[in-house]
Amino acid sequence: MKTVVAYYSLGGTSRKLAEERARSMDVPCIAVEEVRKRSIISAFTAGCYKALQQKPSAVKPISEEITGSDRLIVFAPVWAGMPAPAYNSLVNALHSGQEVEVVLVSGSGESKAEPRLREQLEAKGAKLIQFTNVKAPEK
Repeated sequence: MKTVVAYYSLGGTSRKLAEERARSMDVPCIAVEEVRKRSIISAFTAGCYKALQQKPSAVKPISEEITGSDRLIVFAPVWAGMPAPAYNSLVNALHSGQEVEVVLVSGSGESKAEPRLREQLEAKGAKLIQFTNVKAPEK
């Protein structure tokens, strides 16, 4: 079973956690990058609105390693209770039958997003196999 770790990170916390996980599993770790780098202001305004609506953002082409994997572990920051919009762009690229583990990173370590994310993944034919909330480490 081909496993890949993917992440979107604005400030570097999700990237760091994703890289640690990939290293521990000896699997590839691939960034999902927005076409235009967001400012903090953009993240808290337009970004939060898109996150709440589960809307995608414009991202650079998603690696075939991600779309071709059997199991995907995704790390994403929480904006307004939901994953950042780049996460939704990644979900749009998934294939039917793909197993997905979601790790949401936030200051509180809490999110009630699981039911909505499960529904979103199932609509793509993917399967949520694990959902984890992680409290971002203090900087």
